[in-house]
Amino acid sequence: MRFAWHSLHRFVALTLALAAGTALANDCTAPFTPAQAEAALNAWRARGARCGLKSMPAAAPLKWDARLAQAAQTQALDMARRRQLTHAGSDGGHASDRLAQAGYEWGAVAENIARGQSDLPAVMGAWARSAGHCRNAMEPKFQHMGLACVQADEKAPPFWTLVLAAPLR
Repeated sequence: MRFAWHSLHRFVALTLALAAGTALANDCTAPFTPAQAEAALNAWRARGARCGLKSMPAAAPLKWDARLAQAAQTQALDMARRRQLTHAGSDGGHASDRLAQAGYEWGAVAENIARGQSDLPAVMGAWARSAGHCRNAMEPKFQHMGLACVQADEKAPPFWTLVLAAPLR
């Protein structure tokens, strides 16, 4: 009973904050456009990369997809609100669930997340140095991308989410 009352109290407080127009999170202080994100990732894919011990050949360019960006925004916002770097949403969902909710019928999906990088080049560089994130970015089967960055406030670290996917055939 105590848990239910505490949960109800938090729900009411959140509802009142939203009704009053209180922002729980905002976009990062170093904004980027979809075209800039697409260009940065596609330049990386065009060069090919060494991802840990695996050499990845150049891959075809990705196209920005608003549904993937929506899924990325959902996760970046959730991480910023909780101040926790995780692939699992507060509802227990993962990238595949967020894509389905956004209306994207996926055949393959990957998600890169990061915390603390100040801008687009910094986060791309961090992912390039991480073998798993690099392999995700270089995976030739992916056709679409979406990227989001959210900060809970000016003093909080930025939380980044990159969603990569290929449609169900």
